[in-house]
Amino acid sequence: MAESKKTFPPERWARCEPAEAGFNAQKLAAAGQWMQEAAGAKPFSAAVVRGGRLVSEWYGNGMTPQKAEPMASAGKSVFGSMLGIAIAEGKIGSPDDRLVDYYPQIAQAMGPENGAYPQKGQYITEKDIGVTFRQLVSQCSGFMEAGQQRGEVWHYQTFGMATLMHAIAKQYGCYDPADPTLAPGDGELVRKKIRDPIGAAWSWKYMNFSYQPTAKKDVWGNYINFHMTTPDMARLGLLWLGWGRWGDKQIIPEAWQRESARVAPTVKACAPDADWKYGYGFWCNEYGRLWPTLPKDSYCAAGFNAKMIWVCPSLDLVVAQNSGVYDNMKMEQEETGLLRR
Repeated sequence: MAESKKTFPPERWARCEPAEAGFNAQKLAAAGQWMQEAAGAKPFSAAVVRGGRLVSEWYGNGMTPQKAEPMASAGKSVFGSMLGIAIAEGKIGSPDDRLVDYYPQIAQAMGPENGAYPQKGQYITEKDIGVTFRQLVSQCSGFMEAGQQRGEVWHYQTFGMATLMHAIAKQYGCYDPADPTLAPGDGELVRKKIRDPIGAAWSWKYMNFSYQPTAKKDVWGNYINFHMTTPDMARLGLLWLGWGRWGDKQIIPEAWQRESARVAPTVKACAPDADWKYGYGFWCNEYGRLWPTLPKDSYCAAGFNAKMIWVCPSLDLVVAQNSGVYDNMKMEQEETGLLRR
């Protein structure tokens, strides 16, 4: 692909023809056709962005550019970005600080009577009190997991990331675990720090699983579920592609974003190399563990029902899928799927 000069979309995306962006127009059209056929009767959409300009987009089976879909775990990447912002703004001292020192409520939610699923033994114990922000954001916390010591195993889960985001929002006065309805909420903080500065318009809801009646979900539940259109997903991808920069403003610290897009040192320290594919809230291809033949600098946010924001700095490329045609969270299928095409 030819070199391109990055632009940042205002309210509407600037568009360009595939050839102008360095694509083979026939191959790109074939990729869109493949996606339509692979989707069958399932809803699908994708947007391809290069140089900050929209090159192509495909929608089918009820999906439109205006339809917003829940991002589920793709929001974890946003939480990782928020941690970098909070550290830069002095709200969190270091990623290696203990969560409890900023969010003491977790110590008050210890014990099986306050947990999520008694049959799985998921509740806060003494070992969780020492968990750090870095361990949480890299999924090496063992948070609320029976038999998992913090820093000793990589285990992808939701409770730790929800708690991390609440702790960040609490420092800004946006989350009160004693009564979350009295505070603006995590979503308002993300709106102020990330959504509005990039001209996006996503909404959000707070979600919970089916917990036991005594669960302290106001402390570690209330996961924020962003609802985004495909163009808004692409905006977020463009922010990450620019290493946190949007126009003339550095929204996410560049050094933090670059570190987030690589396999976390905590993951490399505790997981076999086959699992070296997670950074700070992002799925990373640094060691080719996700997509062996795709660029190793590429990384993504991903969520339930094949939501993906794929970023490839070396190709100046963002591909947003909402939903994609791979199976749920089996992102490895993109090795032969749309991204390969």
